[in-house]
Amino acid sequence: MDRFRPKRRSSLALLWRDRPISNPRFVRFVAIAGIAEAYVQDYVLVQAFQHSEGAMPNETIGLLAGRTCQDATGPYTIITATEAPRSDEVESSPSEVRISSKGYAQLPERLGLNHPVLEVVGWFHSHPSSYPIPSNEDLVEQSTWTDASSVALIVSLVSKHERFGVFQGPDAIPLFQLTSPETE
Repeated sequence: MDRFRPKRRSSLALLWRDRPISNPRFVRFVAIAGIAEAYVQDYVLVQAFQHSEGAMPNETIGLLAGRTCQDATGPYTIITATEAPRSDEVESSPSEVRISSKGYAQLPERLGLNHPVLEVVGWFHSHPSSYPIPSNEDLVEQSTWTDASSVALIVSLVSKHERFGVFQGPDAIPLFQLTSPETE
């Protein structure tokens, strides 16, 4: 898997905004110790799952967009968009995926064109035949995302009960789903 984290992070201050805890369109993921938290809009999970199904039997990869926000409790990540590569932008198999140089250039650009007010806040990746647990290569990839709020979303096509694994920061802190998407 090629590293395709953003080359630069926004220099804007964190957006001060209350967490969307009571909004049913967001799925809440939290760390056991409460040190990390992410809110993923339900249709982002649906889109990531659909991209993953469409790539079967191969793996796929893409970017997540949103914002890192702040409230009285501290920072959190909110994810409201995803962008998947086109078929000519990846080389994939059932056990690995690589972004081509063309994809490395075009995927972030396309995400920025489609969602100009959002920042790249992470990446998603599919596991067509295993659970949503990061492989060693996934952990290496996530370690290159040095912002503590960056998110890795792993989509599993094996289990209907454990479809998504969410990990935050360069140490890939596991986040656990507290709410369910309305679409399931």
